[in-house]
Amino acid sequence: MKFLQYGIDAPYAVTHLILAGLALMGVGWAMQFVYPVAMTKIGLMITFFIVGAGWSLLYTAALMVFSSCFSKRHLAKKIIAKLQLQGNESILDIGCGSGLFMIEAAKKLSTGKAIGLDCWVKKDQLKNSPYHTLRNIDRENVYDKTALVTGDMRYLPFKDHYFDVIISNLALHNLSSSQARTKVIEEAVRIVKPGGRILFIDFQYTKEYSTELSKILMKNVHRSKLNFIVCPPVRLVSAEVQSPKI
Repeated sequence: MKFLQYGIDAPYAVTHLILAGLALMGVGWAMQFVYPVAMTKIGLMITFFIVGAGWSLLYTAALMVFSSCFSKRHLAKKIIAKLQLQGNESILDIGCGSGLFMIEAAKKLSTGKAIGLDCWVKKDQLKNSPYHTLRNIDRENVYDKTALVTGDMRYLPFKDHYFDVIISNLALHNLSSSQARTKVIEEAVRIVKPGGRILFIDFQYTKEYSTELSKILMKNVHRSKLNFIVCPPVRLVSAEVQSPKI
């Protein structure tokens, strides 16, 4: 199914939202039969609150699925278009998953190369595997302009000042400590060329990302407003290399 081509983000979270929503709906439905108090004014208010909470969780799960299947493609196209790539760039997608941003960038390249790096954790994305990503690369006919690397984003296996553009979409927040996230940012700065660009897209810790990039003397560090195209809403943190400090 093509709409599942780029997987479902946070599939465990989606599953938990659905199960919790259905459970609350079930409790709200059962209350009117089990407890006579449910027919009182207070009981009806409690029942309404429980059912409403259940609907809210199910609606959030539906938004997340829709975002994974459709909205994030629009976001990727929009962000890659803003880069105004010349076609000869070397690009790295950190935490590439099913390859959406890497593939979208590769479509804009002629002599350049887009590389995707991931450690392929199943809980981060449905069907998260290099095999699935290779299938997407083949479907989009960008095989000769892409490459996959299995690795830890905290220790990027690339030489200094190698990439023109580094992108990471909904990946850094999966690291539990600020020290680990800072390490990824430092590694990204190390391998980007002078004058190159770094873009982090995330729904958490974006203030932290912009602060760390500023500390490393990046220039034009910008943290966008919330973008509600996808669920959960995300911010884009972008920066340019001022000088090779790392």
